Amino acid sequence: MIYLRLVSQRKDRRTWLESVLNGAPDLQVVCSGNDLDDIVGRSPLGADVIVVDLEHPQAAESRFWSALHLYFAGARMMAMTDTPINPARLEAALQAGACYMLDWCEPVERVQRAARAAGSGAGFVPLSNVLMAMTAYFDACGVTIRQVCIGDAVLDLRRSAFVRGSEVILLTKLEQDLLVYLSDHAGRPASAAALLQAVWHQSPESTHLNEQIKSTIKRLRQKIEPDPARPRYLLNRHGLGYYVPVATPARALSAVMPAVQQTATKPPLNSHVAINAWS
Repeated sequence: MIYLRLVSQRKDRRTWLESVLNGAPDLQVVCSGNDLDDIVGRSPLGADVIVVDLEHPQAAESRFWSALHLYFAGARMMAMTDTPINPARLEAALQAGACYMLDWCEPVERVQRAARAAGSGAGFVPLSNVLMAMTAYFDACGVTIRQVCIGDAVLDLRRSAFVRGSEVILLTKLEQDLLVYLSDHAGRPASAAALLQAVWHQSPESTHLNEQIKSTIKRLRQKIEPDPARPRYLLNRHGLGYYVPVATPARALSAVMPAVQQTATKPPLNSHVAINAWS
């Protein structure tokens, strides 16, 4: 059994979420309330997951999340939100390690599945996955993310440049396209066949172009790596392909916050757009 506690100042949301979660045989809401004080000490049962409504006025305060971690050591933090997203509350939740969940329009089965993932420990998705999952929401709002994060560096799409610390390295279109594709699959090696199809727009069977891939990788490493012989950004796994590292949380969050701030000024979307980091 996975035990949950809910924090929201809206009774209608608490009632709905209780019915959704208690409707599953392996999930149980042990208590819910307006504030932290309401869910502390009201049940002898522990808490595997704390679900927080990001519209809560204290959700933007780091001390609020710290108190949750203090009172419920080991519990997973899960956040639910509306659109538009409040930038300060989103940032505080992500910095606190919250499992960023979907919005209040999400189907019942997916809410239950996300709660199970959080309760089992599978809810700690990488921050980069969360931010990539928000792209559909930004697109629906007409907001473009101008930066892609690779490890502790940034790919600046506006300037076609790789930014490493204070150093700005200009890229060709092919080099940028290659890094964008690899960053969309960060941490997962891409084979030569996949690169031929996605970046070179050639048939995966065009193996005569494999040397062109190798020469492009070598040239790009010479440009962006501090030590090309020991690459940090453009890596390869023998027999599987090339990949780039997952973005560091601080770098990824700083890259996406301008887009979040732009969407915060827009009206809520009429249709539901899933911000899905769970699939």
